[in-house]
Parts: sequence; C-alpha cells; structure tokens
Amino acid sequence: MKILLIADCKICGNKFGVLPSRIKNGRGKFCSNRCKYVDNQKRWIGNKDWKKTINTQFKNGHEGLLKEHSLKYWRNIYIKWRKTILERDNNKCQICGISANIIHHIKDRKNYPELLMANDNVITLCRSCHIKIHKNNA
Repeated sequence: MKILLIADCKICGNKFGVLPSRIKNGRGKFCSNRCKYVDNQKRWIGNKDWKKTINTQFKNGHEGLLKEHSLKYWRNIYIKWRKTILERDNNKCQICGISANIIHHIKDRKNYPELLMANDNVITLCRSCHIKIHKNNA
C-alpha cells in the first residue's frame, strides 16, 4: 500500500494526493496536466528575458526573432520549419527509407541549444529508427 501525502495545487489550490518521492524529486506541484500546462504558460509569458531565451534557441538566421510575439507565434514558426524539414527529406526515414514524421536532432537540444532549428542538424526518422538511435546513445 502506497502512502500519499496531501498537497495543494500550485495553480488552482485544490488538494490532491501525491507520492513522497515525487515531492522529494521536485514534482507533485499540480493536481492535473491542465494546471501544469497553465504554469508553463505563465512561466514563459512572465519571463522578462524570454526574448533572449527565444533568440538564443532560434538564432540561426530566422527573421524577426526579437519581435514581441505570443507563444502561438513561436509555435507556428516551429511547425513551418518542421514541415520544411519533412518535405526536404520527402517524409522518408533517412535510415531505412519508410514513411516517417519524427524530426531527430543529430546534436542534442540540451547540449546544443543554439542548433535547435539548424537545418543541417536534423534528419527525418521513423519511430523505430528513432528509438534505436536513442537506445544506442544511452
């Protein structure tokens, strides 16, 4: 039997049960995924340096990145960029050649944030090849 602690949701204030290990690991702050999403949106919108953050991640020659735009604007830029990569690779896995829709970063996003949207740092992969690559790199 698992013991749950009672916590207050950081967004809506509802009480919910959470495992002690989740609190210990810095989790267990939200009663639902919806509240977690709201917190993420608040964090981006409330971040005074968000333009610097976005510019650092998207600085590979994209136009208008310093303009103040909503998250919806940045999401649309990403969707258009992703579509161009898929079209460039003919929606085919670059390893096995079957139909694919996953964009894989050759140099990982965590260690190379400046290459987030660099066209020469991504390839299109199918799900199984993407899983194999990440298992081999782990």
